[in-house]
Amino acid sequence: TLPACLPACLPACLPACLPACARPFSTSNRSGAGLSRQAGGARGRRDLSVNLLVMSSYKPAYFRVASVDPSQPPQQPQQPQQPQQQSTTDPAEFVRDLLAKEACCEATSVRPLFCQLDQLNSVPGPDGLSLTQVWREKFRWIKFEEELEVTGNRWSVPYVPVLSPFSVMEARRQLDSGLTLLMKVDSDDGPAAAGGLKRIAEEVEANLVSRLGTDAAEEVKRLLLTRHINFVEKVEDKDEENAGRKTNKKYRKKVHKDAEGCSIMVGAVQTLRAPVSVFVRLEQPLKDEPLMEIDLPIRFLYLLLGPKPSALSDLVLVAKAVATLMTDEIFHKVAYLANSKVELIAGVDEFLKCSSILPPIGCSLTDRIPPPMEKPNTEHRHADQKEPQEPAVVEHGEAEGLQRTGRLFGGLVQDIKRRAPWYKSDFLDALHPQTIGSFFFIYFACIAPIITFGGMLSDATNGYLGAMESILSGLICGVSYALFAGQPLTILGSTGPVLVFETIVFKMCDRYHWDYLPFRWWIGMWTALLLLVTVALDLSYLVKYITRFTEESFALLIAVIFVYEALAKLFKISSDYPVNKYWHPKQEVIVECECLPNDNLTELIPVPPKMARQLPTYRDGNVTVANFSAMDYYSWDHDLFWRTCPKYGGVWVGRGCGLFNVPDVFFFSCLLFIATFFLCYTLKKARASSLFPTFVRRLISDFAVMIAICVVTSVDYIMDLHTPKLLIPVSFEPTLGYTYRGWVVRPFGNNPWFTSLIAIGPALLATILVFLDQQITSVIVNRRENKMRKGAGFHLDLLVRLQLHFRSPQSTNPQST
Repeated sequence: TLPACLPACLPACLPACLPACARPFSTSNRSGAGLSRQAGGARGRRDLSVNLLVMSSYKPAYFRVASVDPSQPPQQPQQPQQPQQQSTTDPAEFVRDLLAKEACCEATSVRPLFCQLDQLNSVPGPDGLSLTQVWREKFRWIKFEEELEVTGNRWSVPYVPVLSPFSVMEARRQLDSGLTLLMKVDSDDGPAAAGGLKRIAEEVEANLVSRLGTDAAEEVKRLLLTRHINFVEKVEDKDEENAGRKTNKKYRKKVHKDAEGCSIMVGAVQTLRAPVSVFVRLEQPLKDEPLMEIDLPIRFLYLLLGPKPSALSDLVLVAKAVATLMTDEIFHKVAYLANSKVELIAGVDEFLKCSSILPPIGCSLTDRIPPPMEKPNTEHRHADQKEPQEPAVVEHGEAEGLQRTGRLFGGLVQDIKRRAPWYKSDFLDALHPQTIGSFFFIYFACIAPIITFGGMLSDATNGYLGAMESILSGLICGVSYALFAGQPLTILGSTGPVLVFETIVFKMCDRYHWDYLPFRWWIGMWTALLLLVTVALDLSYLVKYITRFTEESFALLIAVIFVYEALAKLFKISSDYPVNKYWHPKQEVIVECECLPNDNLTELIPVPPKMARQLPTYRDGNVTVANFSAMDYYSWDHDLFWRTCPKYGGVWVGRGCGLFNVPDVFFFSCLLFIATFFLCYTLKKARASSLFPTFVRRLISDFAVMIAICVVTSVDYIMDLHTPKLLIPVSFEPTLGYTYRGWVVRPFGNNPWFTSLIAIGPALLATILVFLDQQITSVIVNRRENKMRKGAGFHLDLLVRLQLHFRSPQSTNPQST
């Protein structure tokens, strides 16, 4: 059994016992030479001892244990005393306290960093015989890692750096045991350090003389002043006197305008006896020094040298670990704010604590993991709480802006205050090439349903509301909502419930012989007034009681409606252009069929104004009647004539009646339908493909919908078949034309005055429809998983919606989808 005092003695005596058997470990994970491999000793024992040494021999300020003398007998337990203030043992908590303290005490300017790793190489000298040493660029980091390909003329795509745990631990050990010069960071943009890089090299030499000796310190100084060959330069471009400098101006645009540089140099020098690590943070950044690929002020310098060329790959892994630390969001701030080596090491420990280790199954250090599509959540690393707390349970539907204020228009005022700071960025964020694909997608997503539902609305209202009214209403409502709404990502468009509502209202007016448009005008006015009361009383807070099940059911309903409408329109083509299932090669073709007046009717049936614009008609006195002789059964207007001939007093006569069929139109429409879907789906997945460069794949994915529509439409145009097309108005006028109505609707028309009061009932139903349709859609858009940053505006959305009822030319408002 273990002695009872061992847990208390082990932390104190372990650091004194292990150095005798410790060896510097290898960062090559499972193979390869170490940084300074010594002869003899088992490798497993060496790695184990050094791991224990690294973790126990250095105890930063945030990790303190009581010193225990093993020669003294263990003390008896004493009575509990009052707890005293002790240093924390959590590096993450220590780092949070450090960052909070520095943020309160000093206005230190922490800027974005661009890191560049240069490797020491030997190249032919000016005479072509001797070799000279230069620093060659190998890796670079903005946020993710990029590697210069073997050919040396192109960079790899950015990828998540994969680090060995041993390389990070060795980087920690080198930062701890090596030379660290932390000059206080000045937030003012003063001139570069006096003397530039030469002055820094001299100071590094002075600090290394006592550690390495004069010769080794002078060698380090010489290497610090050795010239750098960047990606955009060639060896023959300049001589030792630095006659000129080339920078990557194109890549500079990708880096933040206020960014600073971190130059990391790694190499193998045989004249050294042990690894040399130098970390320098400058008080004022170096400017106009030819150390990096792009022209940036240099704030950090890190030099890592090893004695053996065979261990160069291990040195590079350690240097890459340092570069990854410098690009980490938290350690980057620690490097700027640290006042001692202890605080710097605490930043490394916090990085290790928050890192994840992948098992060596199916992955290696050479794997390139693509960057995540969305920014990882790092709120837990910025949290102020000392101990992890359970996340607050938020009621489903509880979102910003859904709390009742108890004041008239209180919620509306809060929405305006919340959205006002973001209003300018709504326009600036759209100035990006990637939004062009969204423009076309939204255009097709809006115009097609508007025209489709406009045609259906025209049939339901006998042309009083049609495609032209829907297009103009979509223009006014869509632009107004996008400019002034609290959540402009919600798309306005006609939906099925609107069509049902308009059909019921029109049938009601037709039954009581009321003018439809004036009655619809009063419904729009009362709806706007009821929505105004809803906004004034903050009734949008009721949305928070809508469950997730209701939201999902509503979203499913909208999706099913669109899928059903798409399939229904496809199969409707088979009725408009039927397929003869019983066709055979010897079948006789009969085209004898004509429309004749029905002799059983005593009077002619007048044609409504809407149908008079589609059918051949003539005037019989004061009545417009159908011209039956002009109705051709075997024509592309077969479907229209087949239905309207008997409806307006005609009858089809002939052996060929009922035999009309056009098989190629329906089947070709099915092919276009399937091709559009699969082409769009395939192009949308091109972002994850291995073909083409990243920019091309992203471009194809963003414009997938537009490319699919253009390709399939071109094929349809080339085949020149009579497939159904969208019936777009050719002139700017009401569906019925100016002969029957204009754009201005008289409030009463020929209706009695009390119809304005009767309209309150339908207006109440329309208000409920608008409220539920709008607010449920807004809740779905503002879900937490969508990661909206600019907040919602439920009350402001309704305010914009109610004013659209006044401005819309038909006093009807497309619903949210």
